[in-house]
Amino acid sequence: MNKGKYLLKPRRAVWNDIFQDPTELLHFCDPDIHSGLMTVHKWQRKEHLRFMREWQDPLELNAVIQNDMNLRAANESGKSKFVVAPCAFFTLFWTNSLCVITSASGAQLDNQTAHYIKQLARHFNAEMGQELIKINYRKISFSLTGSEIILFATDEAGKAEGWHQRAHNSPLTLIFDEAKSIDSSIYVAASRCHDAQRFYKVSSPGEAIGGFYDSCNSKYADTTIVTAYECDHISEHQINKTIDTYGIDSPFTRSIIFAEFTDHEGFIFISASHWESVVANLTNRIYDDGIWRIGVDCAAGGDENVLDIWRGNKEIALIPFREKNTQATARRIDQELQDRGIPKNGPKLHFSLDDNGVGKGVKDGLLEKGYNVVQCVTHNAAKNKRLYANRGAELYDNFKMMFNKHILLPLSNEECEHSDLRRYQIVTRAFKMNKGKMQLEDKRAKKSKNPNYKSPDRADATVTAWHQTNHSEFILKVITSGVIKSREKQGLVKVRERAIEIYREKKYESNNLKLGMTANSSFRPKVRTRSSRFLQNLKDQEQLKNRRGLTSVHLTLKD
Repeated sequence: MNKGKYLLKPRRAVWNDIFQDPTELLHFCDPDIHSGLMTVHKWQRKEHLRFMREWQDPLELNAVIQNDMNLRAANESGKSKFVVAPCAFFTLFWTNSLCVITSASGAQLDNQTAHYIKQLARHFNAEMGQELIKINYRKISFSLTGSEIILFATDEAGKAEGWHQRAHNSPLTLIFDEAKSIDSSIYVAASRCHDAQRFYKVSSPGEAIGGFYDSCNSKYADTTIVTAYECDHISEHQINKTIDTYGIDSPFTRSIIFAEFTDHEGFIFISASHWESVVANLTNRIYDDGIWRIGVDCAAGGDENVLDIWRGNKEIALIPFREKNTQATARRIDQELQDRGIPKNGPKLHFSLDDNGVGKGVKDGLLEKGYNVVQCVTHNAAKNKRLYANRGAELYDNFKMMFNKHILLPLSNEECEHSDLRRYQIVTRAFKMNKGKMQLEDKRAKKSKNPNYKSPDRADATVTAWHQTNHSEFILKVITSGVIKSREKQGLVKVRERAIEIYREKKYESNNLKLGMTANSSFRPKVRTRSSRFLQNLKDQEQLKNRRGLTSVHLTLKD
């Protein structure tokens, strides 16, 4: 068999003599980059060069250059705009090329990937003085080379197969944007496209499961990892704020900053050892902002009703009791609050009731008694929808952040006999990652698997008490009040310092050392003026006609 059949180097049109790689194309088509307002990061430049390496047929099993490529990058690193879009757009300048881009989200495809590619096409047409590249909905084509970019969003495996080279030695590129969200069946179907020279998967990391995770851990794939430290536009302040807010070991920090995958289930908000460590170092430093925070978890049956009362940062009482009658439950709560002189309404009362369907009668009874009760449904949408899949996960994570900073003073075992079981419930309350977001475990689902599972009612009442509190503002008020001493403030900063020390020593700092690049620098060509290289070559119309055989084409070029 002819060996040359397997060495598939794309047929070059005259355009490849002008644009050597996607970086040069960006400097021609993107006015912000050409003017110097924005720059191409070193890792983006490296990725452009990696995309341009010698193309080789995937059937050549001993191929040195792998056709399966992965880019695993931190959030907001510029993957779609400065990597996927220019690389895909560059394929238009090869002869008879086909580039297929897919994503699980139509909105992601239209508002980001397709939008950026169309931007490049419009700027290119504007510089050329006429519409050489035709732009349609999810289809961009270049008539002079016969090449196309086709975009589609799908969760149907059948739509991902059936793509083939248009001619021998013509490139076929398959790009999977936001690859972590694409179902594994799509990758299986796409693998049937045996003549594709590039399977390019691009995404921020998510759960440690699925097709993108498997590909990133495959010895047959070439994977690049890019952390937030390698993106000049992501400030050190942003990175430090994320680490300080969510913690060095948080799934968010690991994914957003360090581009690491996270386990898909089994996360614990606060470990037992960490709880004991924090509680052992607590002293009676009370911060009283005058606000009573009341949390109620309703059971209306076999599980416990729980009333949790806080004043400022100090827990006053934790009261579990069993009562099937909702009106009797409301009367018991009313009596407990009246005994402690707690007001029924006003700005000094934050009264939250965990109502997941069984607490409506209790809430109505409390409203009749004049209490201003706010409903809290843990399976409802979170306030921060970017990080949390439901409100319950958000409440537990907010509680963890305050607890980790030694701000809260929960009742000890000596102060309250009910606190030990509450501690056990908190340190066993788990969550999982769902499409990159924290999702609180479903109690009903867990109980169906384990009949002996006990509902964490005491833990739920505790975090519900903080439902109406802005945890970030509360942390700031406590720290600035002087309750936390300066040496403890310094201890809070050590987390950030440890993060930088640990991760900058690892492989994350420079995936691009092979090019002699540093992590915190950007790429700009030494000479990049449009008239000196690009337009002068393009103005040679006779050369263009001779090489392409397009005698009927007339180009009007802008100076």
